[in-house]
Amino acid sequence: MELILLDKILLALINITAISLTVWVYLSGENRPKINKYFSLVTLSMLSWVNAGYFLTYSSSSKQALLWAKIAPASVFIFFVLFYIFSLFFPKEQKRHVIINYLLIFWGVLWSLITLSTPYIIKGVQFEEWGINPIFNNWGKFVFYGTVLFFTLLIIYNLIKNYFASTVNVKKKIQYLLVGFFIFIVMNLIFNIGLPLLRGNIQYWQFGNYSAICLLGFTAYAIVKKELFDIKVALTSIVVVLIAILLTVEFFTLTVGVGMMVLKGITLAGFLVLSLFLFQAMNKEAKQKDELMHLAEHLERANRELKKLDHTKSEFLSIASHQLRTPLTAMRGYLSMLIQGDFGPLSPKVKEVSQEVYQASLRLLKLANDLLNVSQIESGKITLVYEKTSIEKLAKSVIDELKIEADKKGLYLKMIIAEDLPEIEIDSEKIRQVLLNIIDNAIKYTKKGGVTVKIGLSGSDHVLIKVQDTGVGMTKEDIGKLFRSFSRGKAGTSLHSSGAGLGLYAARKFVDQHKGRLWVKSPGRNQGSTFFIELPIKQG
Repeated sequence: MELILLDKILLALINITAISLTVWVYLSGENRPKINKYFSLVTLSMLSWVNAGYFLTYSSSSKQALLWAKIAPASVFIFFVLFYIFSLFFPKEQKRHVIINYLLIFWGVLWSLITLSTPYIIKGVQFEEWGINPIFNNWGKFVFYGTVLFFTLLIIYNLIKNYFASTVNVKKKIQYLLVGFFIFIVMNLIFNIGLPLLRGNIQYWQFGNYSAICLLGFTAYAIVKKELFDIKVALTSIVVVLIAILLTVEFFTLTVGVGMMVLKGITLAGFLVLSLFLFQAMNKEAKQKDELMHLAEHLERANRELKKLDHTKSEFLSIASHQLRTPLTAMRGYLSMLIQGDFGPLSPKVKEVSQEVYQASLRLLKLANDLLNVSQIESGKITLVYEKTSIEKLAKSVIDELKIEADKKGLYLKMIIAEDLPEIEIDSEKIRQVLLNIIDNAIKYTKKGGVTVKIGLSGSDHVLIKVQDTGVGMTKEDIGKLFRSFSRGKAGTSLHSSGAGLGLYAARKFVDQHKGRLWVKSPGRNQGSTFFIELPIKQG
């Protein structure tokens, strides 16, 4: 009688708790109707299963017992089907294979109906001293346990797959569900599968059935709570509370003698105090861990956004520069022909304006080339084509191109070459752009004096190019900003507001790709600057 009373109390508690959890989920304010709906259906199927098991155990007739013996496994089929569907929507909806899911649902519902209406799963019942034992059909047992095992594996697969694709807080929700599911599965493996197979009866199956409340409790908490306790803290808390309950029960029921009561009372009080300190320490550690994980997640998300923006910027630069180069090249060609008189003689004023427009088109074309270089560098599309090149001839061609600009400003532009310079393996077009950018900048930022280009050896395996000017010079702060994209020194900005700060950035990248070095030195403002370009004679 005491066992029956205890069973009734446990069953009543489970029913009340399950219904309370369902109401709690609905009233939580979560705007996720699919999750709430499937949780309610899972709860109902679990209650059907647990209550059917209870009524089977205490049935008074064979007919009534057989009915409950069929309702219990039929409810198990439905329970696992519904929990599988729930796993597709928790904590967020996953990509679904509709046909496969419909087939799985059909399979579970079909065998539930077969269990209720035929003897293929449960063929009878047997009255024992401890209660009533359902008798499985031989092959029906394999269908039942095989289906349960298959759906269990599918549920675990869905949860783990979603876990690795989720954020920190969502992962914590899945952890709670997995812990509840693990407790539920272990208890059922022991009391609903292991012991029945060994003993040939289901005498202790209530322990497995009632463990479903652990699954529902962990699941409801994971659905409702936005900020969850760390799972280790939660499990430790449960274990500590259980130990405290056992110690309290043992203190009041099994303790004899005042001395023993004092000793056990001190032990219980000490355990509670130590538990409190343990909770505080674990909570603090869990909060710190959460903060770090949230920060890491935020940084990762910000990094993804920055990469996306950087890619968009590079694509824009590439498209814009390509679109600019074609009309600018045509403009430069027509202006050159116009200045040279191919379309007839020009008045001095028109010729002067045409030359200004021509120079502006050259500056725009250089900007378009710099933009294209930057976009190709940042997208990794730059490919170097190495060939043996005379650095002397290459530098001379650049100086010849820029000499007109230097003469116009009244500056000298000279080159000093060491004897017996070897040919070097470079992408001549890229290094030509490097020299063009650096020497052009030296002329641009020099008001009087001039620019000297010196080329010699640096050791036995490198060529060193020095571009020395008598211009505005630079501070340490200017030098620190010099080789960044879209960044210029103060002196450069004050003298030439039209530059974009891209030429030296591209030059540094090209030299780096040649496994060389590019750097600059300056004694200070208005004391000139010297750029150094060091390139290996042979690549590899």
